[in-house]
Amino acid sequence: MPKETKTVLKLYLDTSVFGVAVQTDQPPDPRIPATRTLLERIREGRYRSLVSDLTLDEVGRAGTELSQAMRTAMAGLFLERLPESRESLELAEVYVKNHVFGPRYADIARHLAVAVLNRTDALVSWDFRNLVSLNRLRLIHAVNIQKGLPLLAVVSPEEVIYE
Repeated sequence: MPKETKTVLKLYLDTSVFGVAVQTDQPPDPRIPATRTLLERIREGRYRSLVSDLTLDEVGRAGTELSQAMRTAMAGLFLERLPESRESLELAEVYVKNHVFGPRYADIARHLAVAVLNRTDALVSWDFRNLVSLNRLRLIHAVNIQKGLPLLAVVSPEEVIYE
């Protein structure tokens, strides 16, 4: 009987994942353990992790202390850097024009477009209001199907570590 091989999932991490990982608030944010577990599993090579230039720009624009903490959290990971392209910017505009995201949230559309065009398995985020929701996923999939693009999961770190 042939041995079953497990495919390593390609995960696009948005900025919220790193922001939660470095929180030091009291009482502790309940999202921290799942986030840190995910990052540890990435360090162990269980997942391929991808970020875009936009993610790195957002980290750079955070306040000095927060930015440094997020960079430190990222330093131990092998993060594949995905550039934005003309095609990804155009797809982001399509998401906005199709009311997947309002114009105010165009950067979220940019994250999504990079993840989709690079055929990631999932976009991982803690942004439940604007991204990680069943209704939003239906809108995303409708656009992707119409454009002949791959479907991807949009999940929280908890959904990844408890697979």
